[in-house]
Amino acid sequence: MKKALFLDRDGVINVEKNYVYRISDFEFIPGIFELCRKYQRLDYLIFVITNQAGIARKIYTESDFLKLTDWMLQRFSDHGIGITKVYYCPHHPDITGSCSCRKPQPGMILQAAEEFDIDLEESVLIGDKESDIQAARNAGIKNCLRIRKTVNDRFIIKNTGISITNIDHAVKCIKHQIDLKQKGYVCVTNVRATYIANNDPDYCRIINNSFLTVPDGKPLEWYARLIGLRKVGKTSGPDLFNRICQISEGKNYTHFFYGSTPEIIEKLQNNLKKKYPKLVIAGAVSPPFKPVSELADQSIIDQINSLKPTFVWIGLGAPKQERFIDLIIDRIESSILIGIGLVFDYEAGTVIRAPKLLQNIGLEWVYRFIQQPRRSVRSLKAFQYFIALLIKTIFTRWSKVTYHSPSGL
Repeated sequence: MKKALFLDRDGVINVEKNYVYRISDFEFIPGIFELCRKYQRLDYLIFVITNQAGIARKIYTESDFLKLTDWMLQRFSDHGIGITKVYYCPHHPDITGSCSCRKPQPGMILQAAEEFDIDLEESVLIGDKESDIQAARNAGIKNCLRIRKTVNDRFIIKNTGISITNIDHAVKCIKHQIDLKQKGYVCVTNVRATYIANNDPDYCRIINNSFLTVPDGKPLEWYARLIGLRKVGKTSGPDLFNRICQISEGKNYTHFFYGSTPEIIEKLQNNLKKKYPKLVIAGAVSPPFKPVSELADQSIIDQINSLKPTFVWIGLGAPKQERFIDLIIDRIESSILIGIGLVFDYEAGTVIRAPKLLQNIGLEWVYRFIQQPRRSVRSLKAFQYFIALLIKTIFTRWSKVTYHSPSGL
């Protein structure tokens, strides 16, 4: 029987970006050719196993993927490396249903083992996500290496990368993105969203692929401080929204609002016009209550692209708003998309934000629980998880989180 090296693609072979399917976007990770040559000298067969949900999402075609794969294999060949075979899963559970090949299912690994007589106990898998490692375990591979890295200047909580930022730095990053005339999206991520991401690999991918994922809440700031990131600061959705609105009046930034009810959308616009008289509202839509896959149709994309707003503010609540962003971002031409949850309600005056004192001591959630107990109870598991993490960090001084500081902090 033969030994094999199984490699995930995005994040291991190439720099992970939002759905890489063009040759121009494919950037090899430094050291990958040297790594493969080492295993090839040790008589390992080399396989690539990759989830390619972008095919199911119709972001790109199977032909697009195969064209890029042929180009990638030729680059390996140019470096004296033979990739035995590339296995890929073109499915997505929300679109095509469940399958046995999408990681963390072991189908692709088991297929390679059967076709090439692989001894899985003597084989190795290298991945960058929990789903990669779980697929290996499910297939019987014991030797697994998970690449842990920072994601665009982030600190990592289990699998989720939170940007090393604060409110001032976040605003600068967003302005810089606009100055570069680049579209993108921002995730405003609190404890609950972090908890969900760490239990949902696809949602975690969305959070990690943003150009900025800000720490929404004092607990994330506390955790960052405990691991030595002294300049990380709470960057809440309401604070970020108002800072952007303030600077918009002098920079001709325009705004589009998507989410909530028609009544709240109307109150939101009226209040903003009073608060920021020069604010330009390009449009506002209160969508029907539908699954997120049905909301992300071509009509809303055409509307956004025709208006070309600087910002698209999405108030569907996490994780729905981030999944919506993920479904439309590749078809958006020029806007910055930001999911901001309850901000529409705050600005419309239908929900009152906690007093500054409670915000500053990390008890804003208590005030929200009193106002919306049914909505807040879903966050209890997340808070239990995070309290345990903070306690563990305090007592063990956990220092294994990899990070590097961005310029400007």
